[in-house]
Amino acid sequence: MSIFIIGSGNVAWHLCAALRKSNVKIAGIYSRDQQKGEQIAQKFNTEWYVQLNLIPKNASIYLLCVSDDAIKPVSESLPKSILKSKIVAHTSGSKSMEDTLIDCKNGGVFYPLQTFTKGKKMEYKNIPFCINGKNKKTIKKLMEVANTISTSVQVISDEQRKNIHLSAVLINNFVNHLIYVSGELLHQNEIDPEILQPLLLETIQKQQHLGAFQAQTGPARRMDADTMSAHLDLLKRNKEMKTIYMAISKSIQKTYNKKK
Repeated sequence: MSIFIIGSGNVAWHLCAALRKSNVKIAGIYSRDQQKGEQIAQKFNTEWYVQLNLIPKNASIYLLCVSDDAIKPVSESLPKSILKSKIVAHTSGSKSMEDTLIDCKNGGVFYPLQTFTKGKKMEYKNIPFCINGKNKKTIKKLMEVANTISTSVQVISDEQRKNIHLSAVLINNFVNHLIYVSGELLHQNEIDPEILQPLLLETIQKQQHLGAFQAQTGPARRMDADTMSAHLDLLKRNKEMKTIYMAISKSIQKTYNKKK
């Protein structure tokens, strides 16, 4: 089995790394960006292509590791022989294969549930892969590839995957932004944000042990109006963060009042 990668961003880089580690042949890389394309091709000992009509047509699977908005136009630009006979799958968490891979007879989804940074070493076997396809053959083949990479592979519907992606944005992107703005708040008061790292690690470990519901602490959980009022006063010059603080506090209070 051989895989052709379309794209040269973070997801493409890590899927190449994961495939190489699993001894799956990388048939080539397509990228409009010459520097990125040549770099990733050299890194993973394969060929770089700059024109879709010139890519090899004998790969088993073509993975579209491109931005969500590019999936449909890129898939429509693939050679007709690939669209008719080969498996073409995108790696998006939020896009439907029916809406984006319209002309792909064997369209599918190959979604790795993880945040990727190019060049960072990762343990791929622990990454969940969400698989789907327009037919059983496509699903089976994508499952085979995913199982060479990871021990966590599931067939997930488009609707399920969209909800997984939304949850992933909340837990990853939103939490990361809160870490950033918390650090900025400390910087403004001449405090090294590193002081928060032990707390951050304990927060993650505790929810793994207890579950997020039982692990919740803080003034909103305790209904501590005085402390919350003091916090809001500190945020009076930061209206956006004040709004976020109030919204999350309200959600916490509603959650635990309801559970009593």
